[in-house]
Amino acid sequence: MDKFRTVAPIILMLLTALVVFYANVSLSGSGFCGTILFAMIVGFACVIYVLDNRER
Repeated sequence: MDKFRTVAPIILMLLTALVVFYANVSLSGSGFCGTILFAMIVGFACVIYVLDNRER
C-alpha cells in the first residue's frame, strides 16, 4: 500500500501533463503553456491528500 501511495501521484501528474499538453497544442499551438502548472497543482494536491489520510 505504501508503494501505491508513492506511485499514484506520479502517474496522475504525468497523465495531467499529457492531457493539458495535447489540449494546449490543439487550441493554441504551443503545448507548454499550462502543462507544468497543472502537473504541479495535481502533485501538490496528491501530497496534501496523502498527508491528511495517512494511517497512524
